[in-house]
Amino acid sequence: MANSIEAAVFNSANQVTHWDNDCELGSATMAPTSGSFNQQSLSYQQIVKVQSSTPHFMRSFTIASGPGKGYRVLVLTPDSPCPLLRLPIEIRDMIYEYVLSEPATVELKFFLKWPGNQRIVQKSFPTSNEVLYLPDKVQREYDNKLEKWKTKHRNALSLLLLNQQISAEAIKILYGANSFRFASPEVLRHFLTKLTGRNKIQYLRHVRFAEPEGKATVTTLREVLEIMELVPHLRSLQFLVPKSWIEEPQKLLKLCEPLLQKALASGQNGAISRRIEHLLSSFGCTCVGCKHRRISGLSAAKVQAIKNPNEKMQRLRCTATKTRIQAHDEFWKEFRALVKAKYGTGAAGAAISA
Repeated sequence: MANSIEAAVFNSANQVTHWDNDCELGSATMAPTSGSFNQQSLSYQQIVKVQSSTPHFMRSFTIASGPGKGYRVLVLTPDSPCPLLRLPIEIRDMIYEYVLSEPATVELKFFLKWPGNQRIVQKSFPTSNEVLYLPDKVQREYDNKLEKWKTKHRNALSLLLLNQQISAEAIKILYGANSFRFASPEVLRHFLTKLTGRNKIQYLRHVRFAEPEGKATVTTLREVLEIMELVPHLRSLQFLVPKSWIEEPQKLLKLCEPLLQKALASGQNGAISRRIEHLLSSFGCTCVGCKHRRISGLSAAKVQAIKNPNEKMQRLRCTATKTRIQAHDEFWKEFRALVKAKYGTGAAGAAISA
């Protein structure tokens, strides 16, 4: 409702009793005027103008007893705020993080309804073609004609629809607390373009880029690093290093310099809390076992601690050779030392593993 609120008491009777105290809509309320006869409506009217910055509900009533019997009134009542907003912002942030943060990486892909009209969804979201291969029970929940799911499953993102204030507060947690993973530069660019247009890219902190195993190329990595310069407050970027560079960290440093320089400028303004040599990292081991283990959400230590693993758990064990692991660790150790020497101020840390 507008800031200037009018409440009227009216009837076709020849008398009207005015309120003898101020309306309780706010401190800027003006005292009501006495009733006056309106020639056009042939009724007595009484107007109360109220200045209020909060929304109000308007309801109409007919007085059934007492001196005002027969009168029709409009009653304004303040719109009660959402109970969630009564909590301190620190507690609200904890609630947002509990609801919106994913323990695993949020992997995104294109949802292709028809050419030229693409939108991004989580990888777990099936397309209409993929529905054909789902169990019969699940297929019945999808309407192929309308191209939508019949059943409304619970969705944590509905929290953003409560009101404008909650949406503004929660969106920072949604993009800041989660790590988003992409398998193609096209999806990454489309995602960042959407966030930029909605002024939400400032909240993005953690990004992972992983092409299919063995297909990481210098050309793709260069494109990804250029795209990532759009993110003003990046905290971490993980990617796979091309195999041809596994013994040449200097080449990776040269390719990453524009992004590192921008991150360094952001860090000087307080946007990056961690040492800059930790900004870029790898996924750790990329063998089949570690890949499946990360998908399952288990740590390498937990898998290795199982004494008599069954066949399923055996597939989650690392299959990389010691030589390969050593080459990977030495590459990132040297790379971080180079970054620290040129951009950083703290000691180079241990390699980040997923």
